[in-house]
Amino acid sequence: MKLLYICEGGARRSPALAAYTNHFRHAYGLDSLEAHCAAANEGQFRKHLNPDRQLIVAKDIAKDKRYEPHIETLQTKGSDVSRRIGVLLLLEGVEDIANHKKRFGTEEIINQYDLVLVTSPRERDEVRKRIETDDKIYTVKEFLGYPDYNLGIPDVVDQYMDESQESQLRTDRPLCNELRGFAHEVLKKISREGFPTPL
Repeated sequence: MKLLYICEGGARRSPALAAYTNHFRHAYGLDSLEAHCAAANEGQFRKHLNPDRQLIVAKDIAKDKRYEPHIETLQTKGSDVSRRIGVLLLLEGVEDIANHKKRFGTEEIINQYDLVLVTSPRERDEVRKRIETDDKIYTVKEFLGYPDYNLGIPDVVDQYMDESQESQLRTDRPLCNELRGFAHEVLKKISREGFPTPL
């Protein structure tokens, strides 16, 4: 079973959801489930790939020695995840986040998955335009039966230039809490009902 999470830039929400899903899947008896992630928006995807941007963020966070080993892990493994999200998940012991490699959600990639969960209606609609059969694509909240609106705060683009990384880590902690909760709910639903049957 293959599950793909998609968010706007593929650097924060979708990699966190995929890492949490892979981390907790065994507790739900879903050993064969594989979760991965991709970006919905090609422009944001390329912006988040900027190595200079990640280096600025990493250096600022690493001023706090508590985070230094986690920054080193992300850099050693060449992870493309947002450094703040990566640090927070590593602090929780979610080591899969360090292996994250960014990719754009092309038709070829999307077609490799049994279920695609997107973090907002706008991004879902953008993704649906790329493929012929869209009956396996939902927002996360739509899949879970929640009202259909955005999952988490929008991806940060240049906000790191205006605030300290410690301030941004405080902002991202509640986001990680929300994403962890939704990953558990997705796993619970799949373990109970399986993947939806295409129409």
